[in-house]
Amino acid sequence: MSLADIFKELETTDFTEKKDFSLKDGEYDGVIEKLEFKTNAKGTQWFSFTVNLIAENKKYFANLFMTEKTAKWNLTKFRNIIKSLTGEALTAEDFMNEVELAQRLNNDVAGKEVTLILETNKNGFQNFKFETDEMPF
Repeated sequence: MSLADIFKELETTDFTEKKDFSLKDGEYDGVIEKLEFKTNAKGTQWFSFTVNLIAENKKYFANLFMTEKTAKWNLTKFRNIIKSLTGEALTAEDFMNEVELAQRLNNDVAGKEVTLILETNKNGFQNFKFETDEMPF
């Protein structure tokens, strides 16, 4: 097939069609690739776990946003995730520099095998949690 043939085929393809990158509620086996602390242009901060989902061959970004409304809830969740994955009990001093904290913890969590559990709550928000026992791979 020539490049002209391929391009002709592309001319009939609708590239404006949006792809669905979401995942349905359920359990997914994966490996944590990395942990990062991010800040966007508006100043919103969050911890982001990048999880490589094995069977789905895609990445899932498990984000914990630190907004005024969610910081207490998500910091508690983050603390519990880190305790479960590493055994480390975080303290307030650990959060003096969130970027350095994420970099340090990344050394311990990257490569961890997890079961990612997704569940949508009554308000329509999909929540995640990690389980680390009885990994199938």
